[in-house]
Amino acid sequence: MRLFLFSCFSCFFLSCFFSCGPDLPPGEYHIRLQDTTFNQAGGYYQVYWKLRDSASWEQTVSLADTIVEEGGYLKIRSERIWYEFWQDGTGLRAKQPYPGWERAFDSLPPGSNAMLTEDRERVLIDIPSADILLGNDSVRIGIIRVVDRAFNWQQFPLNYPDYLLITLPGQRRFPIALDQDNLGPITRQTVFRVGRNKYALKYFDAEQGEMIITQLERDVDLPLTAELDLTYKQVQVKTLDGEETYLKRSRGKELMIYFCAIGFNHQNQSILKIDSLYKAMPAAERDKIDIAVVSRFNTSESLQQFVDTSGFSLPLYQNTPKTCLRLNCHPALPYYVGIDERGRISTYFGYHRKLVERLMGEKEDPPPSR
Repeated sequence: MRLFLFSCFSCFFLSCFFSCGPDLPPGEYHIRLQDTTFNQAGGYYQVYWKLRDSASWEQTVSLADTIVEEGGYLKIRSERIWYEFWQDGTGLRAKQPYPGWERAFDSLPPGSNAMLTEDRERVLIDIPSADILLGNDSVRIGIIRVVDRAFNWQQFPLNYPDYLLITLPGQRRFPIALDQDNLGPITRQTVFRVGRNKYALKYFDAEQGEMIITQLERDVDLPLTAELDLTYKQVQVKTLDGEETYLKRSRGKELMIYFCAIGFNHQNQSILKIDSLYKAMPAAERDKIDIAVVSRFNTSESLQQFVDTSGFSLPLYQNTPKTCLRLNCHPALPYYVGIDERGRISTYFGYHRKLVERLMGEKEDPPPSR
């Protein structure tokens, strides 16, 4: 009987501690991170260079006048060229090409969760996460942990911080880049914003999947580690005439902001397909949605030439330094930012094929309730 009562008490205590129940102080949230988020654009391949000409390499080594071992690497200077490489069970490897070396690739198995660090190293990560309710705002929150190097031959030190990640609820797989506004390194003073409200991370244990968050006054003036807008705010773009303007949402209509790079990687065909499908929609359906195309890496002259030669009819703009502020732009083009008819952001990263399906009238799964 005592064991039963102790078990009941333990369960009750833990459920109170790790929930957002009425016993918590106002504005404080105890969260268990019981889900996982995956980086959709982590990259499964890593380039390196391997020795191609062994005989030539033996001569290079024989002519070396300096040999240094540093941080797991060997460095030699031969005929005024510095070679930096290391050796593992498969042979010699280098990060850059040298005479007599050839390019090769290592690959990660499907399902790996990987990320490029700010110093361009590929690492394995874990992102314990949870969909939670902060006040009236539904949000997904997680902690990005670097757990290992992506490949066992890599030599760099694992001295990366943990990162706080906030995104839309239900987003389990999407591309992550460390320069996005919705994530940042966790420090002794980690403050973030969701919608109009600001919060502080009081405690976290990534290994145990636990965190404590407290709401701050809105007028608190502290540096933000991360911020996430749930409703759309007009973004600045530039017309093909070079004039700055803003992308406005029409009341009661969806808005899709399609980011691309015209002329790169066959993206011309992608946006021409979007243009064609949009024009082919029934008028009643077309009146429910607006599409604006923003090219990230083109001049106004090249965009105008594209319009003149292709007959492209959707509104086309240039990116400005302010376009991506708070839109969490990602280098993996093309993609779109979706805004629903109420002005709420439905996705920060929608794949091209999803927009194609939407324009063809194929039903998508309803978004998570908020």
